[in-house]
Amino acid sequence: EKIAELVNNGRVEGIADIRDESDREGMRVVIELRRDAAAEAVLSELYRLTPLQSNFGTIMLCLAEGQPQQMSLRQMLASFLEFREQTLTRQYRHELTQAEQRRDIVAGLLVALENLDAVIDILRNAPDGSTAKAELQQRFDLSDRQGDAILAMPLRRLTGLERQRLQEEYEGLTTQIDRLNQLLSDRREFLKALKKELRGLKRQFGDPRRTRILSAAERAQEKERLAEIEAEVAEDDVVLEFTQQGYVRRSSPRAFGRRQAKAPAPSQSLEPVTDDIVTQIAPTTTAQSLLSFTSSGKAYSLEVGEIPATPRNSRGTPLVTLLPSSVRDDLETCATQFIYPDGAEQKDVILLTQRGRVKRLPLADFASLTARGLTALKLKEQDSLVDAFVVSSGAQLALVTSGGRLLRFALTPEQLGYTGRTAQGQTGIRISRREQLAGWALVPDGTAAGEASLLLMTARGYGKRIPLAKVRLGNRGDLGIQMMPFTTKTDQLIGLCLTDPEAALQVTTDHDRMAQIAASSVPKGDRSSSGKRVVAPTKGEKLTSVVLAPTASATEA
Repeated sequence: EKIAELVNNGRVEGIADIRDESDREGMRVVIELRRDAAAEAVLSELYRLTPLQSNFGTIMLCLAEGQPQQMSLRQMLASFLEFREQTLTRQYRHELTQAEQRRDIVAGLLVALENLDAVIDILRNAPDGSTAKAELQQRFDLSDRQGDAILAMPLRRLTGLERQRLQEEYEGLTTQIDRLNQLLSDRREFLKALKKELRGLKRQFGDPRRTRILSAAERAQEKERLAEIEAEVAEDDVVLEFTQQGYVRRSSPRAFGRRQAKAPAPSQSLEPVTDDIVTQIAPTTTAQSLLSFTSSGKAYSLEVGEIPATPRNSRGTPLVTLLPSSVRDDLETCATQFIYPDGAEQKDVILLTQRGRVKRLPLADFASLTARGLTALKLKEQDSLVDAFVVSSGAQLALVTSGGRLLRFALTPEQLGYTGRTAQGQTGIRISRREQLAGWALVPDGTAAGEASLLLMTARGYGKRIPLAKVRLGNRGDLGIQMMPFTTKTDQLIGLCLTDPEAALQVTTDHDRMAQIAASSVPKGDRSSSGKRVVAPTKGEKLTSVVLAPTASATEA
């Protein structure tokens, strides 16, 4: 069922037909491939994407000598053998004690039978049982246990057949005692018995092994084999489109270009939204990885080749459905994503939360994620992850609050150092109770020397551009500078963008309307100006977001 689901969703290619031929003899699934499909490549994908094969690690934690210890497999087997040896030793000693006591009783009964007339005479003339027992012990040199056994002996023991049975029992007990003494004194014989017992356990409880335990060398060979298979599969150039509602579309550059050519011309006025808005475009290849972050601060890795190719006129695939089922079970949403870049050793990831906290982690920490994902940061209540940036040395970050305060600071180790994955991050900009983080922009190294500006937009449609060179650098954790005086008390900032004069902007409202405007149409201003009304929402309508209109060339750069 899982294989059929993957084929129908386009996540596994090369399969022509699937037949279930299972019967009472066992499970059997037949997969027919297309003529141009590589069998090893398809099998590798099935191992990776379905429960056909599961890889898992084990923590060998156990109690040994009353203390919890983490052991290797060899140590655990040795400990088990030592435990079985101790158990068998106690068992044999117990059996030896029981056999010796029983043989002692049988020996006393045989003595009584050999001297039956004298025993009967003592019993007939004794005033009570205690006196009879004492006389028997004294006359025949018997133990206390043997004396009790003779007094309790039934009359049927006097028959010849019972005498023979007692004699055979005595001889059998003697043989058993000799055997037990040999096992306890001769380690070679003891180990033979231990092996025999373990073989018996295997016959009674054993079943065929369903797992393989791989050594480090075998795991390395397995990875090399899979890498060779993946290398044989051609890398295709693709374009990923991410939408406002959380969908992802994968298409070829040619199909993407045709769709862009047929797209309607941008409108300068607010128009109803008829389609899901594309917020990010990423040219990449099927061999690269997509790093996705949820709003709760967990990171998951997804191969671009696992994203289904988007058929014509399809809205795409919900990105969250391509992540592990635990993400859907926890009702998580994807906050942001980016293609895992090359040169991870020299790059970092900056995480930003809704309450204005920032955190720095090495990008290499996200290199080899398992299906369980990676917790990138811990969040306080009523806080969530809103964005993640890949940065190199010299980058800066600009943050703006809904009250109009803007803070720009350098992302240097002195301003923002590394913290552990369980840390909550550090204060980026101080936010009052009446405010919220309204926008943010990453300023790459060298941007300040160009014509870049920070564009501010309010909920009532007022906007202005402030040249980046006129926004002084501050320190992380500062209040920032008041950059936008509002024309009304109810207005507030809703976004911040780093733009140049040739850029285009997308603005959306709470009435599901959108407009695309040129950044050059927004006038430049200083910190004291209220800007110009570049978009006019209707009465009761407010702007909710402003973002750079995504382009393939801009994303690739």
